[in-house]
Amino acid sequence: MNLVIKMSNKKRIMMVLEYLKENTNYDNGANAETLISYLKNQATDVERKTIYNDVKQLDEMGYSIGKNKEGYYFDDEMFEASELRVLIDMVKAITFLSEKTSKEIIDKITALTNKFNRVIINSGDYIK
Repeated sequence: MNLVIKMSNKKRIMMVLEYLKENTNYDNGANAETLISYLKNQATDVERKTIYNDVKQLDEMGYSIGKNKEGYYFDDEMFEASELRVLIDMVKAITFLSEKTSKEIIDKITALTNKFNRVIINSGDYIK
């Protein structure tokens, strides 16, 4: 029975990580209440202290989790929006790829970042 609890904890911690990766950045954090609400919608009931411990464990596991005035955010983006846009533009320029293949590759590229960067990439406003 103890193994089931540990697996549940691991799954919950990974759910917190995935939420932070997708829904946060330096300018947009997620506080404990937001994470509790998210987990509750995923049928996982937790307390504030659990969130603090989960974030601490993620940090100890080597994930870069920052904290701003709004809360926690994932601080380890592999690519900036402008770099992803360059990759997308390169895929679009390749003439031997079918439209379907190009779209699949572009979808994979945009999946490498959070929802905020996807908006920037799609708007064309990616030059800082």
